Amino acid sequence: MFYTIGEKMVYKKDTLNLSSLQFNLSCALFVEDVCQPLFKAFGITHFGCLRIFENGQILRIANNENWTQSYFQHEFYNDLDLYNMKHVPINEQRFASIIGTPQSEHCKMLHSEFNIWNFMLIYERFSTYGDFWFFGTTRDNSQIINFYINNMNVLQHFILYFKNRAEHLYDIRDSSKLISTQITPLKENIIEEIDIHNFLQKIPHAKHYLNGKHSGKFLSRREADCLLLFAQGRSMKEIGEHMGLSPRTIETHINNIKNKVDCHTKGELISIFSKVKSPYI
Repeated sequence: MFYTIGEKMVYKKDTLNLSSLQFNLSCALFVEDVCQPLFKAFGITHFGCLRIFENGQILRIANNENWTQSYFQHEFYNDLDLYNMKHVPINEQRFASIIGTPQSEHCKMLHSEFNIWNFMLIYERFSTYGDFWFFGTTRDNSQIINFYINNMNVLQHFILYFKNRAEHLYDIRDSSKLISTQITPLKENIIEEIDIHNFLQKIPHAKHYLNGKHSGKFLSRREADCLLLFAQGRSMKEIGEHMGLSPRTIETHINNIKNKVDCHTKGELISIFSKVKSPYI
């Protein structure tokens, strides 16, 4: 069945997610514009975020109108293998890359028909939703994986920049923006992560050392925990609620970090976070 959205004739098998498709098409050019510094500097061509809620509904924000139409037409929002957050504990992040030969129909279409591939994925999980971030490029730009790995702080910084620029798009008072799916990526069991957490609790360490120009300096456990949440874009109040501390105490920890490493901006602090020598802070 075909529908006219703006000046475009769009194919959609049913009307269930037609309004969310319309929202996605309407914001694609805005996302493209916001991403221009990222695209021009590093050769990235595709960027976006899926905010996944507990009931399985998704708020999708991304560039590329043509891919968006195919994404909805083939109902790729039901790709549980890609969006599953069972390995992501609440208030933590996990990272993954997609390279090589595509396996799923979703990935095959991205790769062969739209020349979008070589992804870095960032999974962020919070108490009531999870954010799935993706950075992609062309299929022949496989060397960008080295850039991703060595510059995670740059990607994190851009995510914060995008959240600020696109804040109005995240307003879900208009629920018609949300995609209805057949999956619930946040309700999977995370037994593996519980086992890892229990293991790490048995081998605690009080100092988290930095590398690079700050080599030899370290953060306390509390400071490292604060910095992790701060790098995820949390406010002082949110960090305090998560850690059971007052916002003033959190601010003190953040200021201590600034004094230790002589940095004064949020971007510099996020860069420091990427230099902490521990994947579990």
